[in-house]
Amino acid sequence: MPDPTAYPPPPGPGLSGPAPPPAYYDPDPGFSPYLRLPVGEVLGDCFGLFFKNIGRYTFIVGLVYLPFILWLAYVTFGDPFGLESAGQESLDAALEAQMESLLYQALAVLVPTLLLMPVATGAIIYAVFRAKKGERASVGKCLAVGFGRIFPLVGVAIVTMLIILFAAGVPLLLGILMAFGGLGLLTFLLALGAIVIGVMLHLALFVAPPAVVVEKAGVFDAISRSFALTKGSRGRIFGVVIVLGIAEKIVDWISSIATIDSPEVGFVISVICLLAFGAIGAIAPAAVFYYLKVGREGMDEDELASVFD
Repeated sequence: MPDPTAYPPPPGPGLSGPAPPPAYYDPDPGFSPYLRLPVGEVLGDCFGLFFKNIGRYTFIVGLVYLPFILWLAYVTFGDPFGLESAGQESLDAALEAQMESLLYQALAVLVPTLLLMPVATGAIIYAVFRAKKGERASVGKCLAVGFGRIFPLVGVAIVTMLIILFAAGVPLLLGILMAFGGLGLLTFLLALGAIVIGVMLHLALFVAPPAVVVEKAGVFDAISRSFALTKGSRGRIFGVVIVLGIAEKIVDWISSIATIDSPEVGFVISVICLLAFGAIGAIAPAAVFYYLKVGREGMDEDELASVFD
C-alpha cells in the first residue's frame, strides 16, 4: 500500500529544491484512496469569487435566465390565462385553455434554458480560471468562450439529463408498479434507490462541463473524464453540494418571510436569488475541476490557470 505522506515533487523546478505539494496533491493519476478534495477551498472559491465578481457573474446568468424571468414577471403581475377576467360561465373554458397551453409554455421556458444555461456555465468556467490566475475576464470574452463551446456543452447537459432520468427512472417506475400491488416496503426501497442512483450520477458527472471548456473534450469524452476525475471524491463533492443547497434554502426561506405582503418585492428578491445561486452553482464545478486536476494529476496551479493563454 502506498504511503499517503510520501509524495514525489510536483512538476516544475524550484530554486531551493522542490516545494512541498499541496495537501490535496496526489501523484497517482489513477484512483487513489488518499485523494482529498479541499472542500473548504472549493466553497471559498464559490462564495469568494462570486462576491468579488458579483456584477459580471449575475449579468451573465441574467442573460441565460431572461426568458424565464420575463415569464415569471408575466405570471406574477399579469393574467396569462384570463382567469381573473373570466366570468363563472367561462371559467371552465379558461381552465381548459390553461391546461392545453401548459406544454407550450413549459417548452418556451425549457428550450431557451437548455440552450443558454450551458453557455453561461461555460462562460463562468472561463471567468473562474482567469480569476485563479489573478485576471479579470470581460463579459464579452466569457460569453464568446461559452458560445464557442455551445454544442458540446448542450450535448453534455442533454446526455447527463438522459442518463440520470433513465438510471433513476427505472427503479422509480418499478416502485410505482409495486405500489399498485400493495408492496409498500419494496416501493419505498425502490424509490430510495432511485434517489441514491440519481444523486450518485449527478456527483459523478459534476465536472463534465469544465472538461468541455478547459480540455475541449467532446460530449462523451467529457462524461468519461468526469467519472474518472470524481472517483474517490464524490463524498466531498456531495458535501459541497449540500452546503450550497442549505445556503440557498436559508436565503429562500428568509426572502419568503420578508415578502409575504408584497408580490413586487418578492419578485425582485426571487430574481436576485435566482441569479446569485445560478452563478454560484456554475462556479462550483469549475472550482472542483480545478482542484481535482491539481490534486489527482499533479498539474501545476499556474499552468492550469493559464490553459486559455
